[in-house]
Amino acid sequence: MIVGRVVLYDRLYYHHKVRAADAMAQRLVQIAEDERGQRFTIEELFFDASDDTMVELLGGRLSCPGMSGGKERARDLASRIRERRLYHRAFAFAARSVSGMDGFQDEETRDSERAALWRQVTKSLASFENIRAFEKEIFEVSQEVAGVDERLGKLAQTLQPEHIIVDLPTNKAQPGGNLLLTRTEDDEVGLPKPLLRSERWSNAYDQQKRCGYIFSLASISP
Repeated sequence: MIVGRVVLYDRLYYHHKVRAADAMAQRLVQIAEDERGQRFTIEELFFDASDDTMVELLGGRLSCPGMSGGKERARDLASRIRERRLYHRAFAFAARSVSGMDGFQDEETRDSERAALWRQVTKSLASFENIRAFEKEIFEVSQEVAGVDERLGKLAQTLQPEHIIVDLPTNKAQPGGNLLLTRTEDDEVGLPKPLLRSERWSNAYDQQKRCGYIFSLASISP
């Protein structure tokens, strides 16, 4: 069952299309808050409406007493979500992609150094503020690059900061996480026995399967 849940996260819950839609929905909430000038309350976020209706409310395409959404930017993103025009993968990054390990003689040292570098990446993207700062940096660099090519310049005219989303999923195979809680024969809930080597599972997932993406418009993604 534990292995099955890890596989489900890897193949289904963390599928790039699912993650793109989820990231766009999160960004829609953020943009709507920016455009209306205030944070959403708990009552507004848990408004009794279907998912599609909530997207329309957040985008400002629908309105009702006690719930106000965003404006033009939020409306554009809401339309993309409703019409399933999801952002595409512009870039992928993972521990297995870390290069520059050729100078180390043995495989164990290379894996250790690669893991250490990957931890720096995951740590730097552990907070919402750091992710937003990284997205802003990517956007600013894209504007600079667009100035050297006419075709890129035309593409950059339609690019907005919210069109760049950095997404790195959490490691659901971490030891002690909810994913690894099991029920014993005595009907007690706890961590699995050491025989399952949960930490090894976690490290293997982090190094081999965990993958981050930079999502953006289909028109500018390779």
